[in-house]
Amino acid sequence: MSGKNRAYFTGSYFTSVDMRYFVLSLFILIFSVSAVHGQIHISGKSDSLIEKGLDYTISCRFQSALHTFQQVIENDRNHPAGYCFKAVTYGAMMMDFETFGFRRRLFSYIDTTMTLCERMIEYQEDPGRTYFYLGCASILRALGNSKSRDLLPAVYNARKGLVYFNQAIETDSTLFDAYLVLGVFDYLLGTYFTYIDWLPGIEDDRERGRHRLTLAAEKGKYMEWAAVLGLGWIAYDRENFHEARRFFEKGANRYPESRFFLWALADTYYRLEDHEMAIAVYQKIYTAIQDIPVKNEYNRFMIHFRIARSEMALEHYSEALTHCDAVFSMRISTDTRDKIHDTWDQMKRFRRDCRRGIKKSGTKQ
Repeated sequence: MSGKNRAYFTGSYFTSVDMRYFVLSLFILIFSVSAVHGQIHISGKSDSLIEKGLDYTISCRFQSALHTFQQVIENDRNHPAGYCFKAVTYGAMMMDFETFGFRRRLFSYIDTTMTLCERMIEYQEDPGRTYFYLGCASILRALGNSKSRDLLPAVYNARKGLVYFNQAIETDSTLFDAYLVLGVFDYLLGTYFTYIDWLPGIEDDRERGRHRLTLAAEKGKYMEWAAVLGLGWIAYDRENFHEARRFFEKGANRYPESRFFLWALADTYYRLEDHEMAIAVYQKIYTAIQDIPVKNEYNRFMIHFRIARSEMALEHYSEALTHCDAVFSMRISTDTRDKIHDTWDQMKRFRRDCRRGIKKSGTKQ
């Protein structure tokens, strides 16, 4: 790789995985709640439906998941499980589609979950696990807030969720699954510690976070795939990309349709400078999103950008230019343009450098 093209990997052209921590938190909720529901007194029929619905959600088969969780609600309208899982699914859709369009439905199911949980707390029905559901609902609300850039409500609800998770552990010390969520947030707060060290009560607890994740993985139930994703992103954050690849490949092999694992895997291949593999996975994601009924211009743009970035690193200038031209022929909304402003400028530089590279190599456009 030439020195200039190495800059596409190491320099200003690099774009981080900007939503990875929110997706990680969402997946932690999906798997953590799945672990707890098996310990709560709900019918065997609902239990099997929840397992099926969670698989649908992780595999990005969202309509099937919503239909399945509605069946859980109809089996017991006074239990929070079905409402909580529908909220999880809408949260996953918001992340995957990069849209605010499901925010109202997300918050509606969160509200119902919390109302039913508070009623269970009042009657002292299984308080430990009920606190766990309250924690999940609060964290989901924080994710919705953060997606809308409502940062103060996001922080408030996230901290409220952590209080509920701690109450769950204090009430029932066998709920090791709660440590997974607590561990994730320990690690996240530690990651951003240097930026928020002026806030009271904030410390760099990344090592405690890793310990809690390990504890949840070893002693929690149904934690395998949460640990795969969580430990994968920690390895990625620590720039241990070979280890991250092993985790993400394991997840993608188990859930080959899951764009959550595929995005993570493609970005890890890119960081390893395995550009051909990165391109192949990005193209797989692009093919998958063609059938999504929701307008998905942000993801389409980012796939073109990331494929062009890898093609440039390989000095495949004609192929990279094709993706640049595809981007500049797109009709992009103002909201999306605001999110991709810096990347849009990078694509302009890509196009300029592609044309120079083609001219230099004597390749005809």
